[in-house]
Amino acid sequence: MKTLRYIGLALLTVVLSANFTACSDDDDGDYNAVKKIHVETAGSLSTLITAEEATQITDLTLSGYINGTDVNLIKKMIGLKRVDFTGLHIVGGGEHYDYAGNYPNYDYYYTHDNIFPAKCFWGFQQLSEIKLPNSITEIGEFAFKDCAGLASVEILNGVTKIGECAFYGCGNLASVKIPNSVTEIGSRAFTDCTELTSVEISNSITGLDDIFTNCASLTHVKIPNGVTKIQGTFEACTSLISVEIPNSVTVIDWGAFNGCTSLASIEIPNSVTKIGSATFNSCSALKEVHIKSSTPPDVAEDTFSTYAYVTLYVPAGSKDAYLQHRIWGKFGNIVEE
Repeated sequence: MKTLRYIGLALLTVVLSANFTACSDDDDGDYNAVKKIHVETAGSLSTLITAEEATQITDLTLSGYINGTDVNLIKKMIGLKRVDFTGLHIVGGGEHYDYAGNYPNYDYYYTHDNIFPAKCFWGFQQLSEIKLPNSITEIGEFAFKDCAGLASVEILNGVTKIGECAFYGCGNLASVKIPNSVTEIGSRAFTDCTELTSVEISNSITGLDDIFTNCASLTHVKIPNGVTKIQGTFEACTSLISVEIPNSVTVIDWGAFNGCTSLASIEIPNSVTKIGSATFNSCSALKEVHIKSSTPPDVAEDTFSTYAYVTLYVPAGSKDAYLQHRIWGKFGNIVEE
């Protein structure tokens, strides 16, 4: 009987030992992959985590203060999947962390107060979720360029500028809400966001210049009142079927809707005085153009790629003016409405 008891105790010890070892390994793995770090003094992140540890992190919560020296270490965390910077403050100073241009004319990047660092997460393919700092007023250029796995981002009220190419190539991003605090969006900020289906644009924006190019899943767009110029912004948005252009727009310029192959109808408000080159070029599904101005707007020779199969609708009493126009008169069918 004692022998059986000893055997049972021995087996229990082995099982408990095995379970303890397995749990320890898992805990070590989680510890290495998940980090919650507070940086009291900007430039000191490297005293809290080594470069080797940085490469193993997948989930990072960072608070406190960082500068360019710390960004250098963050850029080594190429395996990041989820990031929470809600309580983080970006400050100027520290080392440069990247450069642009060709030797010897390098343009070095540094951090600036309350600006999310330019190029910070460029090429982080596994990054799927980012919570931006509450304190930032600007998202730097190329900040999330080619973050192909990024599925969601909340741009907080208080941000006033989104830099050039900030979210370029974020091919998994499905929706974007740009708050009314944003007054400037840089060129190509959301270019090649090929899964983007929904976008809400700030009411404070006055110009849209080459911003949503090649967003191939975007179907509906409402341009906010206050925008005065649209240029190149929706080029190659091949799923776009409807666009609301407000009466504040005066210029629709080069390539604004070029290659929107699903766009069948467009309404141009009476505020528009100029429609530039290639604006509706290669819009192969276009069948109806509704112009609300009795005076024909200035239009380029190649604004439309075809005239024969498109019906131009114009205000009552203005048909003759359009028929006599050198370019508008090319439309195969002009109808007053």
